[in-house]
Amino acid sequence: MHILKNRIIFSFVVIFWVTYLWEFYVKPISGPLYTAAVSEYKGQNYQRSLELLQEAYRIDPNDTAILTLFGWDYLKSGTPAAAIPYFARSLRLNPKLDDARAGLAYSWLEMEDGRRALEYFNQLPPDQRQSEGVITAEARAYRLLGDNHAALRLTAIVLKMNKNDKLARKELAFLTGSEDLDVLAASQMAPPKRPLSLIVAARLQDGYFQLFQEEGWKKIYVAGVDIGPATPGHFASEPPTEVSIYLDWLDQIAKMGANSVRVYTLLPPAFYRALLTYNVRNPRTPLYLFQEIWLKNPPDDNLFSPAFTEDFEQEIHNVIDAIHGQANLPIQKGHAGGIFSSDVSAYVLGWLIGRELEPSVAITTNLRNPGVKSYEGRYLKIADGNPSEVWFTKLCDAAVDYEVQKYNWQRPVAFVNWPPLDPLNHPSENRLVDELRIRRARGEQVAPLGLGVQDDLDAVSLDEEKVSAQPAFQAGYFALYHVYPFWPDFIFLDPAYRDAKDDEGLNSYWGYLQDLKKHYQRTPLLVGEYGISTSLGVAHFNPNGWNHGGLDEIQQGTAVLRLTKNIKDVGFAGGLVFEWIDEWWKHNWIAVDWEKPFFRKALWHNDLDPEQFFGIMKFLPDPAPTYKPLGTGAGGGSAPPGGTLPPGPLRVRSVLTASDPTALYIDLQLDAPPGAEPDWSRDRYLITLNTCDTSCGSGLLPFLNGVRLASGANFAIHLSGPDSSRILMASSYNPYRDTPVAGLPLVSDIVIPRQFRMSYDPQGQFVEMVLETNRRRYGKDGTFYPSQRYSRSLLRYGVFDPGASGYNSLAQWYFDKASGRIRLRLSWGLLLVLDPSQGLVFTGTDNKGETVGRVSHQIRAATVVYSASGPPSGWTPAQILARTVSGRNISEGWSLPWPTWSAVSTKGSLKQSYSLLGPAFSKLTGYQVAK
Repeated sequence: MHILKNRIIFSFVVIFWVTYLWEFYVKPISGPLYTAAVSEYKGQNYQRSLELLQEAYRIDPNDTAILTLFGWDYLKSGTPAAAIPYFARSLRLNPKLDDARAGLAYSWLEMEDGRRALEYFNQLPPDQRQSEGVITAEARAYRLLGDNHAALRLTAIVLKMNKNDKLARKELAFLTGSEDLDVLAASQMAPPKRPLSLIVAARLQDGYFQLFQEEGWKKIYVAGVDIGPATPGHFASEPPTEVSIYLDWLDQIAKMGANSVRVYTLLPPAFYRALLTYNVRNPRTPLYLFQEIWLKNPPDDNLFSPAFTEDFEQEIHNVIDAIHGQANLPIQKGHAGGIFSSDVSAYVLGWLIGRELEPSVAITTNLRNPGVKSYEGRYLKIADGNPSEVWFTKLCDAAVDYEVQKYNWQRPVAFVNWPPLDPLNHPSENRLVDELRIRRARGEQVAPLGLGVQDDLDAVSLDEEKVSAQPAFQAGYFALYHVYPFWPDFIFLDPAYRDAKDDEGLNSYWGYLQDLKKHYQRTPLLVGEYGISTSLGVAHFNPNGWNHGGLDEIQQGTAVLRLTKNIKDVGFAGGLVFEWIDEWWKHNWIAVDWEKPFFRKALWHNDLDPEQFFGIMKFLPDPAPTYKPLGTGAGGGSAPPGGTLPPGPLRVRSVLTASDPTALYIDLQLDAPPGAEPDWSRDRYLITLNTCDTSCGSGLLPFLNGVRLASGANFAIHLSGPDSSRILMASSYNPYRDTPVAGLPLVSDIVIPRQFRMSYDPQGQFVEMVLETNRRRYGKDGTFYPSQRYSRSLLRYGVFDPGASGYNSLAQWYFDKASGRIRLRLSWGLLLVLDPSQGLVFTGTDNKGETVGRVSHQIRAATVVYSASGPPSGWTPAQILARTVSGRNISEGWSLPWPTWSAVSTKGSLKQSYSLLGPAFSKLTGYQVAK
């Protein structure tokens, strides 16, 4: 017994000492990691904070402080869904943690679940619930639930506590369209007064819009712009809520000579308050509105789905009520909500029903409703139409009917259309199934076409010419088309268009407009979108030079002027330029695979994506990027054994770098006497970049005959003069593969292969970045149209500083004599960075061909200066900027910590095209342009 007792005591002693040693000498301690994570969180470096927390979590998985900070990191970085499990688990471990409870409340609020958010806000202690921040957050929760009056009441409480509370004023703007306290009275709207006689806001006559003025009905030619209002850092579902932003835009649009704007969906109350305010202030140059009513994707691609049609009719009612200042709408995902009390009905030229419809939706709708051929409503009718045409006619009629019945107003109406659904025949455009048949007949091995309806561009039509106005519809019906010069391909491939000429020469756009106008004999035509992108990247080429991207701001203005003249001269009712501002969130097929994750896309601007650069106004990072030294030169230079230092090239004194949400900047400060500049017949500057944060790309540098970089580089910038400088990509990193077409030995396509993995090749080559923009295709008669490719590698020489003389919006590098610097601007997209805001770089593709990446924490760089006039078989560097040089091996360059961010700050700036468009628009509208 005593022996057993002694053993027990001994065991306790051993356990005690083992535990003591473990806790205080052996066990990993999470405290320092947590403290470092908190520091990163406070610095808004949420990704780095999360990485530190992962290490701390492995040590203490049940530490509530770690779990709670996980939640706040995810919440602040814009992923509330990921934050919720951490807050919830922390609260389960310690139900008294109000910090975790508040985190849950705010997370559910960001998830737009007002009910759950209020559930957790209500559990907070009274002192927290009475704070301005929580009351404002509860107001937002009630707004999400559709109770705008409760939200307004809570907002008023906060503003009584602190009239300068920014969040409360923002909430007031969400609800009413203004941050001014006097709009609190707008919560009570007077019932609409229906006039006894019909009011026609505008009408169509002889192919043009007319407005009733003192002297009677007067023709108005529509010249304006489309407003997609998503500012940097925001998506289309997050438009501005500040009246001041819209007022500034409207003022500048009018000063450009425009008389009209078009919006794609119901915007927040602030826009309509701004429109009313502007027009009251400027009665001689009012801006008129084309209000679109956005169409969601129908279930199973069938427009006639009863629930879908009913939902869309309710959307029509809501928008019409809002235009008349009679809407109190709950906020819904993708829909503006709030109290709409600004009556702008006198300034709306027309309703636009729907959106650009995919051909597959029209085909499916027609197949599933074969017996629907006609419709006769009170205001519109159609005979011998297809089901899709009937559906749109019916919904247009419903919109007119609702406005007449409730408000006794009328205005013109149209549904949105585009060339893929035009009623014309295009010989150069083939159905996919027919094209595959031709390709097989020529020997190509083509995989079977999958199930489902294809989006063929000349397989189905929406023909507005079949629609007629009934006698009761005095305002009239028109056709609205989006028409660009670079797509679809038939606009420049169809022989009749390809050979067309306007008074300046060949112009396929002119040919297409003429053909469209010839078909629409009775129906007035309005071009609802046309424009040119100022992106650096090109997605599609047009033989007239009006490409989808690749034009600078001056070229944009010149091209839009000619397109504007074409629209006017053909006899259209007008045109609306796409678009007023650049929208950072957008994506195009050639770039979308390189913009991930999509929910962070609005945080950076991809110069290679044309869809993001159609604006007449751009946004510049504010403040401008700050340059910091990356490394200094090696005094008098260095050379490997056997090498010589040629006397010519200007040496690099230091390397400076900067970054912003658009690009990485590198400056080479040269040892240049005043006025001196590199001799490009001889001097060469090579900059290597490794963005992978590990060995990748090639270890063998180009142009240097056997010089190696220890960790490799996936990009090499070779500066050899204004017309020949290039950025090259390591072949082992290049995803664009020239692949032979099976069965056609002399034909190849550029494809991105599946399961591609970036790698490190010590002997790898550097290659140009070549893409395929226009795919090879076959017309209806079998005519072969070859593919078109281009290289992104050529670096455009010119000044890229917007405030400097000689600025060119597409410039990527130049030598600045004043500072003695070579200045370089590298777009994030050019470096295949999937998300620069968190350092996510491309690493390969998965088994479906989707691009994948990993977070990089640094960018490594090295610079070599050499002379092209040295012995052709030897390496004669003037200077190597690297930490150590041994023989022909550069062991390491400098590293730049990856610049991450979670919010953007910008300022709007008018493009150079703005001043070019003004005189032409003024001539069309009679409005005075800004001096």
